[in-house]
Amino acid sequence: MRVATNVSAIFQQRQLRKTEEGVAVSMERLSSGLRINNAGDDAAGLQISTRLTSQVNGMNVAIRNANDGISMNQVAEGALQQVTNNLFRMKDLALQAANGTYSKEDRKAVDEEFQALKAEIDRINDTTRFGDTKLFYENTGSLIDTVERDIVNGVQKTWFTESEAVIAERFGLLGRGSLKLDLEYVDGKSGTLAYVAAPAAAGPQYEQVMVIDMGDFQSSEDIFTDGALAGTVLHEMVHAVMNANMDMLNLKSWFKEGAAEVIRGADSELAQAIASAGSEAALLADFVGVNGLTSLPASPTNSQIRGVYQGGYVALRIIEDEIGETGIQDFMAALSDGETLDDAFNIASNGIWTNEAAFMTDIQAIEADGDAKFVNFIQDKMNLTNLDNGALGGRDAAGGDIREQTLIGAGAGRSNFNNYVVLKDGRNSTTDFDPVTNYYNPPGGEVRLEDYQTEINGAGGQAFTLQVGANSQELISFTMGSFTASSLGLAYSNVTDEPQFAAIAVDDALRIVDKQRAQLGATMNRLEKSINSLENQVENISASRARIRDADFAIETADLTKGQILRQASTTLLSQANQIPELALQLLA
Repeated sequence: MRVATNVSAIFQQRQLRKTEEGVAVSMERLSSGLRINNAGDDAAGLQISTRLTSQVNGMNVAIRNANDGISMNQVAEGALQQVTNNLFRMKDLALQAANGTYSKEDRKAVDEEFQALKAEIDRINDTTRFGDTKLFYENTGSLIDTVERDIVNGVQKTWFTESEAVIAERFGLLGRGSLKLDLEYVDGKSGTLAYVAAPAAAGPQYEQVMVIDMGDFQSSEDIFTDGALAGTVLHEMVHAVMNANMDMLNLKSWFKEGAAEVIRGADSELAQAIASAGSEAALLADFVGVNGLTSLPASPTNSQIRGVYQGGYVALRIIEDEIGETGIQDFMAALSDGETLDDAFNIASNGIWTNEAAFMTDIQAIEADGDAKFVNFIQDKMNLTNLDNGALGGRDAAGGDIREQTLIGAGAGRSNFNNYVVLKDGRNSTTDFDPVTNYYNPPGGEVRLEDYQTEINGAGGQAFTLQVGANSQELISFTMGSFTASSLGLAYSNVTDEPQFAAIAVDDALRIVDKQRAQLGATMNRLEKSINSLENQVENISASRARIRDADFAIETADLTKGQILRQASTTLLSQANQIPELALQLLA
């Protein structure tokens, strides 16, 4: 019997400590409900369950985000429902005003409500918000600078519609119902303000592009005081409309450019060209050149370009002076019917010129005073001190100074129909007239080019991005466009003068609104499906995490019961083990 070391008591102490630790773990798990309460419980399990917890939390936030997105789309869709209701009423008013029983005064009264509904559409566009977030895009947004915005607004509001009206009046040419014209803004330094291009194919072309180089317009003063861009748009619109009516591929450059210059009025450029050439006779030499008035070469010189543009301008003025505006319309009609330039001269001039060669011989012929007819016409019949300013209308305007900048670029691309070119130099934005199919020309009215929706690259609408996943790149994006009366093509619609045209414009506006509403509906349905998917994933991932992290109460309760029993037994036995050394006292008695 040993007294110094109570081995039995030491053993009971060790067993009691182990039992106490097991009971503490069981109580911790039962009180928290978790099997893993610290890294020591299960290091790998803790790492996996933590990632799963992060994923579940992110998905729950994504579900809330998606629901917010649905709410935003519902607000927008509700606003567009009201826009649609207003358009329905506007269509009714247009059809009502188109009835022959209404006088002009009656139509004016109807137009009061029509205009009020347009104003209400603008108000809806401007005030529809989700919280503090404005939902509908404004065409004057900050993604383009002031000059570009002025250009876009000018094109959208007046330049195209007025250009086509002027062309219809002067040449008798209409834009045709199937013309699709894309307007692209680029920021290059080509020296060419604008040009129209179409596929290199014979016959009328109905899909064309007009490129405007923003880099050549440095300030809004240059554009609008000078009328430079408006005049350039008018010049290029002549090409677009002619190209939709006739085979421009086989027309001479002098005729194409001269016709465009006649429409917009080019006295100021002619004065510059004469000053640059040195005299009217020198300009005629530039006009005739070594090519004998054929189309411009692939890399023309500035002198050749100047000669073709300004010489063509004078040539068309001479033709118009001889045969009158009715004759020039007959000239264009013949070309539209597929006749050649030679045949058009013979048909429209009533025998004055049998073909182009006869006309060229005539204008170069030396008259009694020793000058060619071309030179005398400029000196005698073109008052270059009464300068036009290149503005829309194409008529000489009193006053105005000769402008410093020329509208004639050194590039060969301007109005070149041999290639379809879309510039991509620098930043660019696009206004898409897509498609221009509805033309209405009421008796005594103007031809209007109205059916368009404006898009600006990178800002074709107010863009919204929803975070609908646990990871950063799990996104759903959608856009909301502009729904002002202007962007819907209704800016100039009225039922006083053009009720039929207003009805067509309203139908087009309805199509634009319906397209946006369909997109909103599709987005809402997609978000609903995303929510369903996220909820399913949350359920399954939570179940996976529970299997790793959560405590099994049946097992933990059994372990606790066992531990409590062992603890009581260990305590009792430890007490008895501590009493064993006392037996040694009996041996001493």
